[in-house]
Amino acid sequence: MKIILRILTFLFVIIFFLIGYLSIIGLKTERFNSQISQKIEKIDGNFEIELNEIKIILDPFKFQLNAKTIGPKIIYKNEIIEIEYLKTKIPLVSLFNKNFLIENIEISTKSLKAKNVISFFRNFQNTAELYILEKNN
Repeated sequence: MKIILRILTFLFVIIFFLIGYLSIIGLKTERFNSQISQKIEKIDGNFEIELNEIKIILDPFKFQLNAKTIGPKIIYKNEIIEIEYLKTKIPLVSLFNKNFLIENIEISTKSLKAKNVISFFRNFQNTAELYILEKNN
């Protein structure tokens, strides 16, 4: 009986420290880079993203992973936009279901010229308003 209690206590302490480590320090990986790139390419074949190392932090209270990468590049029809950082949330349930799900993508760009941003968005939606904005800048 004492042996079983010690084993359960030991397992509980290891799980507690593992959850604490993943919640505070997290992991750095490139494992999700290909999955994220594939999801983006499904949206539009001309759309590419170059990701760097991704830092993943566990949020045990919301049952999700918070992923962040610094310095990725977005490429759409040979136009490159350098990103300061890209953050997203990944529900833990989606990892166990093998249904990789990305929620709440947050993108922060480096300083860009307005004309370049307008030109980039015209690739997605070519409207008269964006054309006029692009020509006036």
